[in-house]
Amino acid sequence: MAQTIWKEAALEWTNNCSLHVYDPSIGAYRLIASLDEAKKLIKHSSEPFIRTIAAVYAFSLTAMHSTYTEIEIFTAKLEREARQFKKWLAYSPLVVELFDRLLETSKKSQSINGIKTDIYHEAIRLSIQLEDRFDIKENLKRQA
Repeated sequence: MAQTIWKEAALEWTNNCSLHVYDPSIGAYRLIASLDEAKKLIKHSSEPFIRTIAAVYAFSLTAMHSTYTEIEIFTAKLEREARQFKKWLAYSPLVVELFDRLLETSKKSQSINGIKTDIYHEAIRLSIQLEDRFDIKENLKRQA
């Protein structure tokens, strides 16, 4: 009996700061490559996984592209952004938890570059957990 080997990942953070992610609502992959694209998905997608992962990605991108040089101003900006994402996705208590974790991560480092790196790494960890929580891999396996 032949066994199907599933090799596809549901999401991949690429080296050029984009996100390749499987969207169950359209049954295909999306490439999210900008903050504008992520925000459009947050506001217009009907798929909770895509809206949530787009928010995590957008927050990470906001941090990575920030030009602030003072930690207090930078972290205040991150807190404002997190509040905005929580507002956009108010239907999900999970979003509050995710952004609280991202904000907590931002408080661990003593430099802006450290904060950016910590947020990026935490966003990747959270996206993997979201992939499992929304059972996206199972959806992909069924289509294989």
